[in-house]
Amino acid sequence: MLSSTCWSSTVARLHTWNSRKRKMQTFCTISSEYCFKSIPLLRGKYIFSSNDGWLLLRDNDNLKMFTLWNPASSQVIHLPPWNALDDGVRISCALVCPPREDDDGRDFNVFLFAEGVAFSYRPYRDNNTWVAQSTKILGQRAAVEDAITCNGVVYAHVYVSSGIEFEGDEYPQHSFFAIIEVNNHDSDFDGPLPLRLLEVERVDAGFNYIGWNKHLLASCGRVYTVTIHTREADRRMCAVSIWELDLCMMTWVRVNCLEGRAFFVGAKSCTGCWGSTDHNDSGGVKQNTVYFEISGTDGFSMPKALYSYNLEDDSFTALLSCRNLPSFWDMPIWFMPQYQSKISESSDALSLIFDEQKQNDVLDKFLLLSELPFDLIASVAQHMHLFDYMKFRATCKAFRSIAPVARWRTNNSYPLLMFFETKEPLCRLMDPCRSDSCYMVLPESYGCIVQIDYSKDGWLLLRTDKGDSLQFFNPFTRVRGDFPSFEFLDLLSSVGFSSSPTSFDCVTVGMQLLSEDFLTYYHRFEEKMWHECHFDRDEAVEFRPAVISSPVYYKGAFYFLDRKGYLGVFRLINEEGTWEIHNKPQTPGDGTFHSSHLVECGGELLSVFIGDMGKWICVFRFDQTKKKWVTVKSLGNHVLFVGPSSSSSVLAAEPGMANRIYLPRRRGDGKYSTLSGEESFEDLSGTKEHGRCCWI
Repeated sequence: MLSSTCWSSTVARLHTWNSRKRKMQTFCTISSEYCFKSIPLLRGKYIFSSNDGWLLLRDNDNLKMFTLWNPASSQVIHLPPWNALDDGVRISCALVCPPREDDDGRDFNVFLFAEGVAFSYRPYRDNNTWVAQSTKILGQRAAVEDAITCNGVVYAHVYVSSGIEFEGDEYPQHSFFAIIEVNNHDSDFDGPLPLRLLEVERVDAGFNYIGWNKHLLASCGRVYTVTIHTREADRRMCAVSIWELDLCMMTWVRVNCLEGRAFFVGAKSCTGCWGSTDHNDSGGVKQNTVYFEISGTDGFSMPKALYSYNLEDDSFTALLSCRNLPSFWDMPIWFMPQYQSKISESSDALSLIFDEQKQNDVLDKFLLLSELPFDLIASVAQHMHLFDYMKFRATCKAFRSIAPVARWRTNNSYPLLMFFETKEPLCRLMDPCRSDSCYMVLPESYGCIVQIDYSKDGWLLLRTDKGDSLQFFNPFTRVRGDFPSFEFLDLLSSVGFSSSPTSFDCVTVGMQLLSEDFLTYYHRFEEKMWHECHFDRDEAVEFRPAVISSPVYYKGAFYFLDRKGYLGVFRLINEEGTWEIHNKPQTPGDGTFHSSHLVECGGELLSVFIGDMGKWICVFRFDQTKKKWVTVKSLGNHVLFVGPSSSSSVLAAEPGMANRIYLPRRRGDGKYSTLSGEESFEDLSGTKEHGRCCWI
């Protein structure tokens, strides 16, 4: 990646930094290694775009000057001055047809786009100047962005400020997908640049999603759109969707596999390459993975870092914190010096040959479990861990008949991490004390689970793509139900319940985060509607619930932690809601943190604050008498399990587990990551986080 920062031996990231003079560049790798360079040609220049190994540079002192540079071949092409444009005009650019090594360096095309006008340069023109052409859609001035070239055709997103109304649409459309009709012959350029709208079916972002960052990408002769989705309530990324353009059917087709490739997307450039199948190669480019950076200025409430998203297990990994890098002046850019051919893997596979006769000889020496009396087998099964119990039932019909379906938490001492790796209704369960895992199939009628709002006592609050309702579900008993729907259900956040959703005294509470007023909704068991409680906002404290922190029902009240650490308390007294806010604790640094969590532990209310990329962690106890936070130095014999949708504490059942805090993150395919003890890590770099996960 390049900006005067660059990633890995195949793909680089470059950042210009230090000052507006841009004398230094920083080249980064995905494995967090970086080095400083001072390339003379890059001094005092912006990097505008990257395409097929070429960089389009713009002079910092004279904004009308542009240069094409190929770092791999050291070829430099100085473009004529762009005198027709004012310095203050916002522009985007595209290297539509980059120079090729097999031509004379004159067969290429550069486009620079401003609102309503496109400037193109072709070196074979006699006047050697930029040509201006207007860009319009149905008579309206259009801005062209994200232009890419695929098989000699230019695709782009185009925007009109006033919008265009089409028959059947409820609102005017402002954004379109179009083909730019590039004239490859030096003929008439006086007319407008032809923009042909593609009537492609719009991509459905999914329930409760905002398609925040959308990128166009060309790879292997096909056109893709990559969208990084955020949750509407808190702007935290929750999914990445990839769609391929089917030009025959004129539709976007959802892609769940990149066929061995990796995509790199950013504001200035998007590219792709072949990835590695070696999952143990921590510093290499992984196949079926999307790499992207969150800079802190793009609307995400996430730490500034380089992230990857793996399509195979639907997980996010924080690879490198941007705070570890020197400050840089302009935005980074992905840069690929040259295309790499995919190396075919060796056909020699390691085959394991089992000697059945030797196996039978060994088995004959032992008594088989199935030969024991059934009542003894049933007694053994009652003391099994949940994973062993599920595998035990799957062994044979006889064991399945004597071991009923697990409808309770069997002999496991700690909460399990449940997460979804695919779009199918199939979840995976992991235990912090074991290296194995098991899978659980959910009812097909659920479809795709798009969000887990809350988890408590084996119950889940879910949102699926099969409607717009909030649902409760117990994956062990398979009991499920729907909460009543209402107009603002999509905006409901920080949802939690007091007890089992099927118990007569259950109260479910949620907050409407995006309202100008402070609204809290509650629902009682078997009622047909939600009740609204309106509270005036405190002018001194703008309480914004931390959606990444689940509420806690504690001593008859619901407690909420806000994004800055303030503690809110909601009580129902004679069917009337009351609301009060307590002060926040003093956290390290400037008071910003990666996440905050509220949890009940040993009859006390604790708050857990985790610093940027996990650099620090602080725990506080709320003193109910003095109504203030007190620093906690040790958890004693307790273990905390914290996460966005559920947090809980248990007593350590074995040595070495006490005084630990577990996060819903994994490193590789091993055990969970901890922030204390021998297995702890310095920060969260390299750990996986699943967008749809919870402790259960």
